[in-house]
Amino acid sequence: MLRRINFLAMLLLGSLWAGTLLIVGAMVVARPSPSMAPMGHAGIAVGLTFITAGQFVFAVVVADRLFPMANRVLTTRVELGLGVTLAGGVLLSLIMLITGAGL
Repeated sequence: MLRRINFLAMLLLGSLWAGTLLIVGAMVVARPSPSMAPMGHAGIAVGLTFITAGQFVFAVVVADRLFPMANRVLTTRVELGLGVTLAGGVLLSLIMLITGAGL
């Protein structure tokens, strides 16, 4: 019983975490607030990075637990691709914010 509660709690919290990252990222990309105006185009990079982070969290925390028998090669490639994209987005966002390249 406790194992099932832990499983459901992990799925719920992982889904909420991933969903929050996706929603925040989409809001930043679609409708940047006036307080983000100094960020310029770097805000779009930050928003896309948040979206990628949400997809990565969902793939690692939720999907792997819901579908444990999924093809390991496919899931590894998807998670690796999202991880590399996430790392690149963080790096690009930092470079744009530090250098002011997105203004």
